[in-house]
Amino acid sequence: MPSHFFIKFRRLIPLIILGVAVFPKPVSAAFDSLEYYQQQLKSLPASQVSYQFVKMAPHARNREQKKAFYYSAIDAAKEQGHNDTLCLRLVQIAWMAYGDHDYQLADHFLSMGLAGDLCQLSPQLKGEVFYCHGLCAFRMGNYRAALNRLREAVYLFVDVKSYTQAVAALYDIADVYLVQGNHYYAIESLKEASSLAFNHHVSAWKGKVCIKLSMLYDDLQQYAEALKYASMAMDVAEVNDRNIRQATFSRMGDIYLKLNQPDNARRLFGQALLLTADSSSIYTLQGKLANADIMQGQYVQAQLKAEKNLKFGNFSSDSTLKGKALFLMGEILLAQKKYDSAIAYFQKALQETKPLQAHQFNASVLNQLAASYAAMGDYAQAQLVYEQGLSLCVNHCLRYERAVICRGLSQLYQNQRDYQKALDFQCQYSEIRDSLFNDGILNQMARMEMKVQALKEQDFIQALRHENAYISHSIEQEKNKQMIFMIISVVLFFISMIAIRLGYSNYRSHKKLKQKNKELAELNATKDKFFSIIAHDLKAPFNSLLGFSEVLTLHAENKSTKEIMEYSGLVYSAARKLYHLVENLLQWSRAQLGSVPYKPECLHIATQTSNVVSLLKMNAESKDIVLTQRIHPDIVAYGDANHYNTILRNLLSNAIKFSRVGSVISIGAEMEQDHVKVWVSDSGMGMHEDQMKRLFTINQTASESGTLNEKGSGLGLLICKEFVELNKGEIWVESQLGKGSVFNFTLPLYLN
Repeated sequence: MPSHFFIKFRRLIPLIILGVAVFPKPVSAAFDSLEYYQQQLKSLPASQVSYQFVKMAPHARNREQKKAFYYSAIDAAKEQGHNDTLCLRLVQIAWMAYGDHDYQLADHFLSMGLAGDLCQLSPQLKGEVFYCHGLCAFRMGNYRAALNRLREAVYLFVDVKSYTQAVAALYDIADVYLVQGNHYYAIESLKEASSLAFNHHVSAWKGKVCIKLSMLYDDLQQYAEALKYASMAMDVAEVNDRNIRQATFSRMGDIYLKLNQPDNARRLFGQALLLTADSSSIYTLQGKLANADIMQGQYVQAQLKAEKNLKFGNFSSDSTLKGKALFLMGEILLAQKKYDSAIAYFQKALQETKPLQAHQFNASVLNQLAASYAAMGDYAQAQLVYEQGLSLCVNHCLRYERAVICRGLSQLYQNQRDYQKALDFQCQYSEIRDSLFNDGILNQMARMEMKVQALKEQDFIQALRHENAYISHSIEQEKNKQMIFMIISVVLFFISMIAIRLGYSNYRSHKKLKQKNKELAELNATKDKFFSIIAHDLKAPFNSLLGFSEVLTLHAENKSTKEIMEYSGLVYSAARKLYHLVENLLQWSRAQLGSVPYKPECLHIATQTSNVVSLLKMNAESKDIVLTQRIHPDIVAYGDANHYNTILRNLLSNAIKFSRVGSVISIGAEMEQDHVKVWVSDSGMGMHEDQMKRLFTINQTASESGTLNEKGSGLGLLICKEFVELNKGEIWVESQLGKGSVFNFTLPLYLN
């Protein structure tokens, strides 16, 4: 037997003797007196005493006794006088508290570690501190602190080449963004994790990260990308890695179900079943197969599978599986128009899963329950259930489920002939759908920019050109759909108004009829002007996109790599300008429809202004313009934070556009009686009186060229006017031709 075994065994002899001496009776009985235990450990070195306290803490009777053991371990570590040893013990204790779901206690111990001299710690140990601290902040709902700490942990882990922990931290960063409903940044974090995992051979995380990316693209309804990453997960999964392969087959089956391809989905679920040994996973896959049966009208087979799942859920006391089985039974009965039975199963599913805080699942159940009531004609109960589901989605950032419920409410109000509310919820559905689409477009554009910067070989250039054409085509198609939908919505709205007017024409006087005709004419004029703006302002960016894309398509083989890179950059720039233009148009149109949310709160003007200035700093630096901010930190207004950011961003963008190279732009604020006045001052081109009169009027909207011939749509100031008035303020301009302009607006003063 090797000699080093005897050496290690000899070192354990004092601990074995100590265990016999200290615990002649059961361990729990020995913990009745912490002082007694401390007395027995005095004969051991400080390092061993600290370890023994940590080791025995899980056996404590309650939280207070466990804390006492933790503090005793820390005191023993302090006696050694080594900062590394103390911090290592704090991290170890924090992880134990985190495992017990005592996040506040874990955060407390980590704060003690951060309060010490971090400079003396190794980068690996620093990374451990920031990583655990970030997870605690995440669990306690402090998302900003969680992101900062986890990102710091990633930097430290990469520095010491601890790539496995770096990938894990990036994976957790994606979870933080997902809880906030930000799929775009979650995808970017996962792509960074994927790059680290593949470049540095972190095999344990490759499949897991790819499956998560597939799930996110599935949520965004980008099924091609979702299938791509699911296939990547399958490619990197080892033959004996049954869990990853089973999860990948199941994920791909889910996507094919959403693509209305039940045969492909059934095949993939069957392959997943062959790899599954866990009973719970088997019955989950049986439920997915039942969904394929429903899609093909095979209700008997679907019901048999659902009943088996329900029996297993009752037998195993698995509330999640039982709830899903009840929900599946409800869907089968709903598809067969057996509404009473379907409602009973949906209600049982809610009772089963409500304590589990399964918010996404519960939102889906509430949607189907409301649909069942609506199908029966019980509109009042359907409306009540839809509103419960909508509240759940808003509280937990469930955008996709919220869109589905808004579409159901729109149909419900349409059945009740309440066309105004039907239109309102249809607009909300469209807005959420647009935001999901925009997340995908932003992600695609960011990916294209990265590829342009890494452009080196001809075959890569060819792939980039095809992707650029695909994105341009996708944008054009989606905007055409949105335009058609808007026209149909406006037409339906006016048709419903005319129908109502005809129904009540005998009860209205001639004077009211004349007034309504006048309002109708004004609405038509605004609509016509809006469409003319869209046609005019979209033409130039599309011309740029089409022109440069045509050059790349027809003459790429005659161009050098540098020239192709320049053209690709111009295409990207044109696409980006087009995106910002469409975003402004959508904001203005929502303001006209009255669908812009207004959520006033306490606004610290200095902080909000600093955030906006930091976003536009690069734009200003491109013209060598200095942005100065003179705002007292105690100035507080009452208004919507998103509206304020939009107003200031548009005013600053205009100031940069019309300022000369090397000039200064000032942003200031002051309190005046019952309101706060904010201004943006530049020393640029200035305006004459006629220009100032038509700045905030839709019928006179016109865009001037900037000092470097920059182009714009003229809608930015209209949006500013709408948002300022929505926040109960005023906006005006003071200007002299050739000397510059000062844009002023007011917001109500925040009163404690």
